[in-house]
Amino acid sequence: MVFVLMALFCVSDRCAHSEASADKSRAVLDAWLGNIMRGIAIKIEPKVIPIEDETLQEVFPDERFYGFYIPRWPVAIKPPKELSYETIVSVQRDGPVEPIRDAKTLTIFLTHKLVDIKNEPRARAALRASLRLAEAGAKDGP
Repeated sequence: MVFVLMALFCVSDRCAHSEASADKSRAVLDAWLGNIMRGIAIKIEPKVIPIEDETLQEVFPDERFYGFYIPRWPVAIKPPKELSYETIVSVQRDGPVEPIRDAKTLTIFLTHKLVDIKNEPRARAALRASLRLAEAGAKDGP
């Protein structure tokens, strides 16, 4: 009984930590996006969607990912230089924000982040996480 209670406490504590981390990363992202979007002439309401995936959290435990989508209809507005119409944004636990604008940038990001793969289960998880990020950054968004 004691072990069950300890396990439930650990799971609920991890969930609370994860939610607090997600809230903090969203606040950092909103501040960063606010600064960038202030520089565009026509004010638009972009869509920001958390990219929540168990495999992403396993492969990138210290990062939260968001999809940032600028509408193209009724009129396509040129995005700020830091962003594209479909941008993946990585927010690290300690705050740095890294925009991933396109497939080339995603390839560079993954090449730098996925260097310690030494077994097949880790490789499979990295592949699933990579595909999830590629899906989020696909043309025309979600």
